[in-house]
Amino acid sequence: MKDITDEEKNLFAEAMNDVTPLQPTVEKISVEQQRQKPKFVRINRHPLEINSPKSELYETPAERVSAHESLFFQRYSMNKTDLKALKSGSFHYHWSIDLHGYSESEAEKQLLNFLEDARNNQQKHILVVHGKGYHSDTDAPILKNLVNQILRSWPHIIAFCSAKPKDGGTGATYVFLKLK
Repeated sequence: MKDITDEEKNLFAEAMNDVTPLQPTVEKISVEQQRQKPKFVRINRHPLEINSPKSELYETPAERVSAHESLFFQRYSMNKTDLKALKSGSFHYHWSIDLHGYSESEAEKQLLNFLEDARNNQQKHILVVHGKGYHSDTDAPILKNLVNQILRSWPHIIAFCSAKPKDGGTGATYVFLKLK
């Protein structure tokens, strides 16, 4: 960017000499300010006890995914507008959970509690941040694959897909819940 010279500053000041600034009558809010910032919810209460062993809870195992692989799943038919909003991340979500730092079993309990709480509180759109698994001891990301499996198995999921880069990219997932 070009530096403004003193001569240019003086010319501008001279041109603006007789200008009276307008007084704002209404506070203008930018589009970015209008969009509500999501609150990140970390559930710190005692998680639900899962009565079924993991193998019974998730009858059909999902294929393992890599750190940069995108997720997509659709259980029920969706209208084109909702499907487009899901894939583009253009809907507003107010609830999200960050599973970074949890062990696999803790993340499973937290996610199941979070999904139930979101549904009970009429949250149709949520964000699940699971990370890409860069610090996992295995080749595949543990939490991302766990989230993929749980969301595919949980009966109140309409659809989900990997988030846009602004919300975490392939390290996060947009979820549409079926409300009561």
